Amino acid sequence: MAVHACETCGYEGGLAEGLRTALAGSRPGSCAAVPAGQAVGEVVHHRLAAAEGIVFLRDTPPGSPDQQLGSRLAAARLGATRRAFDAVVHRLGNRQSSGEPLLRRQLVTGSVADTVAGIELARAMLNAPYEAHDLITELDEGIIMLFGGAGYITDQPTRALYVSAMIANVWGATR
Repeated sequence: MAVHACETCGYEGGLAEGLRTALAGSRPGSCAAVPAGQAVGEVVHHRLAAAEGIVFLRDTPPGSPDQQLGSRLAAARLGATRRAFDAVVHRLGNRQSSGEPLLRRQLVTGSVADTVAGIELARAMLNAPYEAHDLITELDEGIIMLFGGAGYITDQPTRALYVSAMIANVWGATR
């Protein structure tokens, strides 16, 4: 599966769809995050992941090495990052403070610009998946802050970013 398709699916269909595309034809390793409909084996439940349609598996049978899996997972995460970023930009454009949109505040505008540049950098780094995953996690943390912090994660677009970081951790633990 092409890396670009994984990013597109993560953006258009959400994190679970991006993950489904990234894993197509691959065995994820000794522990894995998979879309809920693809769960085979012992499932480890997590409330936020379940809300995103994702479950974690324990002790999955090892598959053949897939050198591109890390890049595809990073691309799916990047799609989810872009999806949440678009939501936060929309929110900041609609929220007012002192009679003007928050998006016009200098500090917010700078953070938004840095995130746009970071997204492009992460896309360019997809062939170096470990570094790309680290950058995507950093971008996600910034988006969460722009969205108002961590206190409202269960029903906000940022929930996918927390789950995305868990996916990176599970994938990174098996490298």
